[in-house]
Amino acid sequence: MNALDPRRKKLLTSKLGDILAWSVPELERVAGPFDLSVFHRYQQRLSPLITRCETELLRLSEEEVDILVSKDRPDPDDLRKHWANFAD
Repeated sequence: MNALDPRRKKLLTSKLGDILAWSVPELERVAGPFDLSVFHRYQQRLSPLITRCETELLRLSEEEVDILVSKDRPDPDDLRKHWANFAD
């Protein structure tokens, strides 16, 4: 996958926030139930979500990215709404 430029990276970070830095935790077995598969299932769902968002950002033209980044630009095609609802 191509690397995101700073503006697209900012849009991705604004959309997904701290979830981008998430990783499977390292836990030690203590008392009680111990099933790490829940973390792996979460990771399996998270990775495709991030990839879909990155792909969508790379698909956008520079003008469309300008509209998303700048709150002052007119948005006749509801691009902001599309990005806000994308992958929800």
